[in-house]
Amino acid sequence: MYKEDIQKLNKWFRKKEKETLGTYHHTLRKDGEDVYVVKATEMEEFANWLKDNISDLIGFSCTVGYEGIWFSSKDLEKSKHY
Repeated sequence: MYKEDIQKLNKWFRKKEKETLGTYHHTLRKDGEDVYVVKATEMEEFANWLKDNISDLIGFSCTVGYEGIWFSSKDLEKSKHY
């Protein structure tokens, strides 16, 4: 993912962390882990945000679980675009 898109994504995560529990972004430097987590109930909003804000994104690797999805900054760096 492009640097400016990651910055927009990080801003979205900062906003969600203030609004809800379960959707967050942790960094190695600050939290000791590199992970983005999207709570299952936030998935539709997240997918719509990606579609509206990073329009050339094809996809990126993530882990899907009952509680939601999670991925790392390395997954974003390997994302595919048109």
